[in-house]
Amino acid sequence: MREALARDLSTTLTAEDKEGDLKRFLAAPLYRVFMKGARDFDGDPFTASQEPESYAVASISSTQPSPTRVDVTVRFDVIPSPEIHPVIRYEMTEIAGRWQANDIFYVTDKHSLRTLLTRKR
Repeated sequence: MREALARDLSTTLTAEDKEGDLKRFLAAPLYRVFMKGARDFDGDPFTASQEPESYAVASISSTQPSPTRVDVTVRFDVIPSPEIHPVIRYEMTEIAGRWQANDIFYVTDKHSLRTLLTRKR
């Protein structure tokens, strides 16, 4: 499963910002929140970056808190900034035989995608 997630994440990071990619990787509740608040989110939701193509997976680990949930933690290298190593945790939920992100936690920045999209201004 790690290899499949790594491939999927790498593909997402280099793909054009397409609604189909968001539907594929985000669980329906998070997708709806994202579509409502997307205008307030300035960057790639999978990396919280405006330059996701510069992110390379350095390490990946996972834990399985329940049979239908896997938390995947990814440490990235940012090219060409060797001193920057963002850590992002993807809370994956199995929905109809597919793993989708129920939330994305930007560990380094201490917030999540859902929190960013639902905060009051």
